[in-house]
Amino acid sequence: MKNTVKISSDFWFEISSSLESHHAIFYKLWQIGKPTFTEEIETAAIQFDKEGEFFVFIFNPIFWNSLDLYNKLFIICHECLHVTLNHGVRIKDSTRFNRLACNLSLDLVVNHLLIEKFGFEKEKIKNHESYCWVDNIFPHKTVDTNETYEFYYNLFEKTYGDGGPGTGNIGTVDDHNFMEVDSNKLLKTCLNDLSEEEKDPILDVMKKNDAIPDVEILEIRPIKKKNKWETVISNWSSFTANRSEKDVEQWCRLNRRLSALSSNVFLPSTAEIETIEKKEDKLNVYFFMDTSGSCWGLKDRFFSAALSLSEERFSVRLFCFDTKVVETSLKSRKVFGGGNTKFSILEEFIQKQVSDGEDYPQGVFVITDGYGDIINPKKASNWYWFLTENSTKRFISKKCNFFELEKFE
Repeated sequence: MKNTVKISSDFWFEISSSLESHHAIFYKLWQIGKPTFTEEIETAAIQFDKEGEFFVFIFNPIFWNSLDLYNKLFIICHECLHVTLNHGVRIKDSTRFNRLACNLSLDLVVNHLLIEKFGFEKEKIKNHESYCWVDNIFPHKTVDTNETYEFYYNLFEKTYGDGGPGTGNIGTVDDHNFMEVDSNKLLKTCLNDLSEEEKDPILDVMKKNDAIPDVEILEIRPIKKKNKWETVISNWSSFTANRSEKDVEQWCRLNRRLSALSSNVFLPSTAEIETIEKKEDKLNVYFFMDTSGSCWGLKDRFFSAALSLSEERFSVRLFCFDTKVVETSLKSRKVFGGGNTKFSILEEFIQKQVSDGEDYPQGVFVITDGYGDIINPKKASNWYWFLTENSTKRFISKKCNFFELEKFE
């Protein structure tokens, strides 16, 4: 193979961190697979060794250089999903079946998963109109975008037989001719390196697509008895959703300024009492994730923590921060930043929202190592700081609430 491109170490690490924002499985496979370049293929491919324990990413150098970072990530993740879903086995078996139906069906699964599960946007993908989507492979049918390879393959054969959809400009993202190997062993290695929180969503995808490695090859992990730190948030939400403190008129207690009046006189007074009531308005909750290196591996837990709150009772906003605050979402699951850390910008950001008419959040949850500048929030009791191992509290107001993540699962 002719290698005409070299990826610098800095760019390799930039790709690695960017891949992890989509899911750790892509980062793990990028670490295992070696990128190589050749003009013998048109776009991209993967190729395994005979044992299926190692593979290489193959890129056409002209194609690679034509892509921005976002599209490079899409291509890499596309290849990684072929590995994760053990598509080499399907391709190997396709020699006995309809090869065209096989190729297009595999890409239908991968492309839609990358959009719907892993944070890519179709419109940002270069030449996306020429790739496989249900609306251009089956333009005259209503077809679910969350189906399996077998479903699409059978529908393709039923619709077209040995032919094709008749649109010659539609093709696969990559070349599937080099991956005809069972990737079970490689998947075992990757899955064992993932945390339980990282593993769960990818196992769901693998299970649906009948790609779970044999149970006995997965490492048996010891049972952990620690509570998950998300339970702090769920317990807080249960307590907060129906409880409020406010001034109400009441007849049971006389206003102190009227205490000289006859006890036979009853006037309504205002007192701050605790009431339990059903609140119609959603409660504002902010989640902030410190994107410095020590917290990067907690990003999946960050999003799962937000998911633990009821959409009916809470209005949840998620943010990443280093020296600036950037909003993200459960849909995109993107993580931004990675530089130095400033805490003061969090309260400044909240005060800007308040000045724009939003209520001060009833809950502010921050994941950090504690190293930043000094912060003294106006409503410190509303703040909950989850601190990583070897962290510090010295920059944060002692009136806040603190939890050490090492004491949780």
